[in-house]
Amino acid sequence: MTVIVDVLVVRPCMAMDISLIIDPLRMVNQLAGKPIVAIRTSSTDGKPIELTNGTVFVPTCRLSDVRDARIVVIACSRQSTSAERRHVRTWLRTNSGGDTRFYAATFAPFLLAEAGLLAGHKATVHWEVMPAFCELHPDVATLEQVCMVDRNITTCAGHCAIADMMVLLVQTELGERLGVALAEELMIPISRLRDAPQRPLRVSLDGRRIQSDVPWGY
Repeated sequence: MTVIVDVLVVRPCMAMDISLIIDPLRMVNQLAGKPIVAIRTSSTDGKPIELTNGTVFVPTCRLSDVRDARIVVIACSRQSTSAERRHVRTWLRTNSGGDTRFYAATFAPFLLAEAGLLAGHKATVHWEVMPAFCELHPDVATLEQVCMVDRNITTCAGHCAIADMMVLLVQTELGERLGVALAEELMIPISRLRDAPQRPLRVSLDGRRIQSDVPWGY
């Protein structure tokens, strides 16, 4: 049986983020020796998206055509427009019931929170935007971890943590054995997946976090 994974790309988006979502899924088919994962990609309007590195990503459909999603991975950057986000929020509220499971990368946890899907539950975001996220969404228990799994929603800190999230997706949806095989292929320690801190080395001698003054966003 082929498992369909829906990948929603919200413009604008980093090419690296999309690769870290789609390429591990393709690797799963190689590891399994047969096509057990089908990837369906969408944008809010079905039109191509110019990525931040100048390349163009062409989705297979528009978001409104995705009505039977069971596994949804969302990639979104900080520069997403209000119109894009409003469209996604509406879709999320309409399709958040039932057995659908969501995996949110980079700025996508903000979209889930805005849609009310994270209220009263645990989540994570990139450490640089965590103060803003906590201020905007005090009803979400936000922890600085690489990945966070709560109910049917997995959030991650973005960038390379997306690969960790995809291993968790494979473990959850396709089985532990295949998830371990993917982690080994990607050279990701299994111990890093859930409770690992985002910045294990960025701690000062007195135990306080060292904050960065570099603005986040791409």
